[in-house]
Amino acid sequence: MLEAGEWRATAESADPSTVGYHLSALYSPVGWLSWERIARSWEAAQGSDDTIRAFKNTILGETWVESGEAPDWQRLLDRKEGWAAGTVPANALFLTAGADVQKDRIEVDVWAWGRGLESWLIDHIVIDGGPVRKLLERVDGIAWPNMATRQWQPDDHRAAGHRHRL
Repeated sequence: MLEAGEWRATAESADPSTVGYHLSALYSPVGWLSWERIARSWEAAQGSDDTIRAFKNTILGETWVESGEAPDWQRLLDRKEGWAAGTVPANALFLTAGADVQKDRIEVDVWAWGRGLESWLIDHIVIDGGPVRKLLERVDGIAWPNMATRQWQPDDHRAAGHRHRL
């Protein structure tokens, strides 16, 4: 079936040195993955969304679309509050920050918290380079103004038994 086949590009890549394919295992050459094994895999996947998702992703090369109810987008949009990013809302009680340390960067999210677990994303900071020292250098001296004109700024923090000035 594939002997006379020919691959043709259907899109142009922004990077000419990059090529990508979306291909089902049903096109596997003889000896790689037989249709019999594919059929057995399909039968074995029945009964579980997780195994069907894995089959569709890895064998058929298809994306999985979650089923179920999603919130109405208009209701979510209607709940949107008007406030400027980087500003702490007046009814915020305290700030927290979480850092995701990667090999080549640190990504930090600063959140404000109010009553009833109401929260606002205040800032998302990406720090290129190595971990702790770069993080401390980057957040030292930052102050986030809020609508009540108070200044919020990082304070001392203890982690793993060490005191860090944030």
